[in-house]
Amino acid sequence: MLFALSTVAVLVLLVLYTGARRKQSAARDLAKHYKELSETQKKKIATLEEKLNEAVKRCDFDPLTKVRNRRGLDKQIEIATAYAERYSRPLSLMMVDLDDFKSINDSHGHHIGDRVLKDLARIIEAHTRKSDIVARWGGDEMAILLPETNEATASEVAGKISSAVAGHEFPVNGDFVRFTVSIGIASYPESAADFTELEVKADEAMYVSKKKGKNCITEATVMDTI
Repeated sequence: MLFALSTVAVLVLLVLYTGARRKQSAARDLAKHYKELSETQKKKIATLEEKLNEAVKRCDFDPLTKVRNRRGLDKQIEIATAYAERYSRPLSLMMVDLDDFKSINDSHGHHIGDRVLKDLARIIEAHTRKSDIVARWGGDEMAILLPETNEATASEVAGKISSAVAGHEFPVNGDFVRFTVSIGIASYPESAADFTELEVKADEAMYVSKKKGKNCITEATVMDTI
């Protein structure tokens, strides 16, 4: 039995070694062929690579509001949480939901609703830092990732956003309407242990704000005591 296991181990190592050698050989061949290309061909390859990188980047952004989409935000949350864990730094996530937004789509059409969402994104960007990451989480729900920010400070930012939205007149078919937002906040390490829990707790806190009557802010640490 011991001999059989040793034989299998040797075979596995041989396969891995052969595979590694093939990869090295392929890389050398590719480098050789690249050197043989003309400058025009190299420029074409560089242009194609640039276009590909731009296409990949666009996949992380919402085409309507021009902020990140959920896919793009998830990447940033994972990176930011890893940094926060490694260096013991605070990190907050805020979920912002536009109250009674469905009535705009139902009464005035989705094109008006789209305009309202664009305005909402700009208001949030105006009241956050460049280091903060704003994203469209889905539908009329926005998310904001705030590095180096604890729950109390994030709540202050949420208050400014809430007031700004409530005081903004959204143009609707020649008239103006006002909206409020329901906000939920979760923070590492105060109320979340990792990036997945950060998303879940912030979303749950936002729904608590909805249940409390909308137009309010709920912190995940407070939510746990409700």
